Amino acid sequence: MSSSSSSPELQKPSLLTRAVSLVRGMVVSVTLENPLLWNYLNGHHPQADVEGPFYLMGAPWRTRNLATDDELKQGEPLLLKFKVINRSTHTPIPSAILDIWQDNHAQHYAFNSYNLRGKFRCNERGECEVLTIRPSSYGFMHSDAASTFERWTGGYISWLAGKVFGYPIGSQRPAHVHLKAGAEGYRGLTTQLYDVREGQKQIVESDFMNWIRRHREGFNLKLTKAKGTEGGDKKPQWVSQLLVIELDPKESGAAGVKAE
Repeated sequence: MSSSSSSPELQKPSLLTRAVSLVRGMVVSVTLENPLLWNYLNGHHPQADVEGPFYLMGAPWRTRNLATDDELKQGEPLLLKFKVINRSTHTPIPSAILDIWQDNHAQHYAFNSYNLRGKFRCNERGECEVLTIRPSSYGFMHSDAASTFERWTGGYISWLAGKVFGYPIGSQRPAHVHLKAGAEGYRGLTTQLYDVREGQKQIVESDFMNWIRRHREGFNLKLTKAKGTEGGDKKPQWVSQLLVIELDPKESGAAGVKAE
């Protein structure tokens, strides 16, 4: 695959696209991702994960870069390496599509633009590389206000919120990248890739998505430092292991992702 890269063109979603995405997200949250229903509806996919509330429809096609030059300078460049295969035959799926989105170095998801959002088409070998930045964890688990509130309520409100809404008050999400994978004739897969940094085990254990499903430890990114890239503006500073995405034909069963 080519090692060349170029900063993606900045594009903005229409007001209608944002409105439809918001409504769609609300419907998904109370149906497919309802804590009481998720295991029943999605649990048969052994490595499926939740979509979350920040999906924005209509993301533009990218060639290799998900992050802009400015984002690569502000964050830690990360090269994600994918291969999409048939789960039954383990053969590559040509022209598979990856729809990827994530937060930036400041823990923000873009809604007024398609920054750090994009679709990628794999080559004839089912391979794809995506240049982005390392995601950030977010939440307010360690905030003074959250800690005080927890002491005043004896933890009961946190427990109740977890049971009713699917997340405990005062929690964080570990750093992650969202991904949808699909191909003609195959079942789509929604998952997340986790960038669990040193000392963040507590964040993983308190991830509020654990109220919906168990944490997917198989999706943890294993990063290595790229050689000779320190100080480069657009070259990857970190490189992931090969992430093998397995899709099932529509007539078969579950789909999943595994890391080599």
